[in-house]
Amino acid sequence: MLRPKRGFTLIELLVVIAIIAILAAILFPVFARARENARKSTCQSNLKQLAQATIMYVQDYDERFPYFYCYQGPTATFHPNGVHAAGYYLDWIDFIYPYVKNEQAFKCPSGSSVDYHDCYGYNKIGLNGQAEAAVLAARSASDVVMGCDAINCWIDGNNRLKESPASENAGRLSARHMDGLNVAYVDGHVKWQKINSLKYGQFNWTATATSSPAESTPLPLP
Repeated sequence: MLRPKRGFTLIELLVVIAIIAILAAILFPVFARARENARKSTCQSNLKQLAQATIMYVQDYDERFPYFYCYQGPTATFHPNGVHAAGYYLDWIDFIYPYVKNEQAFKCPSGSSVDYHDCYGYNKIGLNGQAEAAVLAARSASDVVMGCDAINCWIDGNNRLKESPASENAGRLSARHMDGLNVAYVDGHVKWQKINSLKYGQFNWTATATSSPAESTPLPLP
């Protein structure tokens, strides 16, 4: 005589559910971290492309860096989101756009904005379109910030990490990668850093290391 198959008891089901919950609690953060690491790597690749594009621009324009922001005048120009109408203000992305083959390079995968102009910021301190390579001779190009993860198209080193309202976002950095951000330097190299590992002096194109005590002051945490 065949015996009827015995099902799981309530206690056995609860044990299985508890084991699954424990495994999920262990593995989900691992998967999330792996996903963010992949996004961080993609972001670093993007910034590397933008840094190289800026260097190419400098080589083509008599060793002058692009403006961080300027009035376009009567001529329209192409950019990742379409065509700017005449009279539009341009930012650095518009100037280096012809040198970037991949439009996705303007968009950080961890960024919340859909606008290509609001993912990476260009360092504007001491840069008004007249910054020549010779100006950087007093300090190492590997120590001057060119651009980084940001909430707007330009940065100024006066970090507050605000996300809203929009009027307060100008010049803000964005620590969107595991409490840190990717930073591109004037020599073209890119690396991930914590906010407070950056110093005010690294955002000043023309200052020397001994310009003032504030130059070596770390950026504040929010």
